[in-house]
Amino acid sequence: MITASHNPFKYNGIKFKGEYAGSADDATTKKIEGFLYKNKPREINFEAEKKKGLIQIIDLTPPYLKFLKSFVNLEAIKETSLKVVVDSMYGAGKDYTAQVLKGGKCRIITIRGEENPSFGGVHPEPIAQNLGALRDMIREEKADLGLATDGDGDRLGVMDSEGNFVNPHQVLSLLTLHLIESRGWSGGIVKTISTTSLLNKIAEKYKRKIYKTPVGFKYICELMLKKDILIGGEESGGIGVKNHVPDRDGLLSGLLLLEMLALKKKSLSQIQEEMRKEFGTYLYKRIDSEYPLDKRDILIPTLRKKPPEELADIKVKEIDASDGIKFILEDNSWLLIRTSGTEPIIRIYAESDEEGKLEKIMEAGKELAFSI
Repeated sequence: MITASHNPFKYNGIKFKGEYAGSADDATTKKIEGFLYKNKPREINFEAEKKKGLIQIIDLTPPYLKFLKSFVNLEAIKETSLKVVVDSMYGAGKDYTAQVLKGGKCRIITIRGEENPSFGGVHPEPIAQNLGALRDMIREEKADLGLATDGDGDRLGVMDSEGNFVNPHQVLSLLTLHLIESRGWSGGIVKTISTTSLLNKIAEKYKRKIYKTPVGFKYICELMLKKDILIGGEESGGIGVKNHVPDRDGLLSGLLLLEMLALKKKSLSQIQEEMRKEFGTYLYKRIDSEYPLDKRDILIPTLRKKPPEELADIKVKEIDASDGIKFILEDNSWLLIRTSGTEPIIRIYAESDEEGKLEKIMEAGKELAFSI
C-alpha cells in the first residue's frame, strides 16, 4: 500500500501486507529492507509497463462494498432513523459508508469525502483535536453520532450527539460487548499494553481469554492468525474483528457501531452509561512530550533498575516491562512510559477511575521521566 497512514501527506511511504492480508511480520520486513539501496531507482513508462502486463489496474471498491454489506445487519441499520455524520478526512474512506447504507431511513452526511492529496492541510488522524469540522457538523445537523476515518481508512474516531469525543478504549470495549452479546461469537480478546483494563473486566465476566501485546497492530495480527480471536485493538483506534482479514478496518468498525445502536435502540451515551454502571469508570489520558535524545535510551533501563514504590501516593503492585515500562497500582490504575525509536519524544499514558487521580498519576509520570 502507498500511504501516509494517519500522518500528514509528506510522510507518504509504503506499507507491506502479507498474503494473509495483514501487517507484514518482522521477518518479511527485514527481507524487504535487505533489498534497499541495492539498485539505483529508475523511471518507468507507465503505459508501456501496463501493456506488458506488469502493471494491472483493478477497481477493488465494488467487492469491498459488497463485503461490508454482507458483514453487518444492513436491514437493521437501514431501518433506524439515525442521522450520522461521517468525516473521511480527505482519505480512503470517501463516501463509502453512505454508499453502503443508501436507500434506508438511516441518513448519512459525508464531510471531507473528496480526494485531496494534501488532506486539505489537515493531519488525517481521527483524534479530538483534528475533528473540529466533524464536531461542528454534528451540532449543526443535530446528528446522533459522528464517525471519522484516518488517511488510509483503518482507524476509527467517534463523537457522540453532543460532539464529545469518545475515546478508542470505549469504542473497542463497546464493540467487544456487541460481538459477544449480540452476535454470540467465540474467541479471545487482544489488546496492546497501552489499552484499557476495562477489557480485562469484560473478559473476566464472559470467561474469555485475554492476550496482551506490545504496541503495534502487527502483534495483534500474529495472534489473529494463530488463535481463535474475537477482536483485537489498540489505543489509537485500530480494531480488527473475527471473520474478516487480520487487520484494522475503520469503515467496518463504524458500521458495527451503527449495528449496535440499531439493535439496542438506544443512544451511544445510554449504552456507555450502562457499560460504566456494570464495569466501572475508566478514564484515560496520553501525552507525547519532547525528550532529550541523549537521555531517551537510558530512561527505560534506569526505571527498570530503580522503579518507584508508589505513584501519586498509591503503591505500585506490579511492573510490566514488555514494551516501555508500565506501573500497575494497587487500585488498578496504571501508568505507562514508552520512548519513540525514531523521534526525540516520550509517550506517557495513564488510566484511573477518577479525574483528579488520573491527573496526579500523569504528573507523577512526567516527574519520573524528567528526573532521569
